Amino acid sequence: MFTFDSKVLYSKISPNEKLSIKALVDYFQDCSTLQSETLEKGLKFLQDNHRAWLLSSWQIDIVDMPDYNDDITIGTQVSNINGLLSNRYFAIYNRSKGGKLAVKADSVWFLLNTDTRMPMKIEPPFSDIYEICPPLEMELLPRKIRPIKNFSEASFLGVLPVNPSMIDTNGHMNNAQYIAVAEAYLPATDKDIKRIHAYYANSAVKGDELNIYSVIDNDSVKIGLLDSSEKHAPYAYVQFYY
Repeated sequence: MFTFDSKVLYSKISPNEKLSIKALVDYFQDCSTLQSETLEKGLKFLQDNHRAWLLSSWQIDIVDMPDYNDDITIGTQVSNINGLLSNRYFAIYNRSKGGKLAVKADSVWFLLNTDTRMPMKIEPPFSDIYEICPPLEMELLPRKIRPIKNFSEASFLGVLPVNPSMIDTNGHMNNAQYIAVAEAYLPATDKDIKRIHAYYANSAVKGDELNIYSVIDNDSVKIGLLDSSEKHAPYAYVQFYY
């Protein structure tokens, strides 16, 4: 497993003095990109070859969210490359608590041809640079989140424009931003979030508008970030489990 060490600093925490969900996802993203840079197949290599790694889905299981000032280790490993998709696992270990596993996650990625804007088969030199490691033990949900079908049972929460601060180097809204936006529309509760499931369907770009809907279940809240069409085409769905 590729790892790097960090500390939960003030800018990384939520009001409850624990690592924020946005910072958590940013740590995972930084870990995977840092591994690629270490293997000399990072951002410049991808740009020179007109390629980009994009996320299809996240499942993040929170065991014990790190606290402010905790020393942590963030790790990642590729567990599968098969055709168009690749699985990558992540973990955070809390060195301030004896190296205890704090968070674990599974993610599914695809390789985009940035000229054609189409996914492409993952082949050398993109498929043979990562050591394939056993996956972490997780009870995995399906990759896709069931879309909202009956909008009479959903709550419309508002419209949010995609602004420049949400855009990354691929010209799209960054994957962590979808989760941060969805979290901001959660109803107030004293319950801790134990699992985050995100599925990315279409890339939002600057100037798009996210129409935000929610469906509340007994133990979860599903947030849909959708377009304004009558079909309610999704940019992403994010489901939070308590």
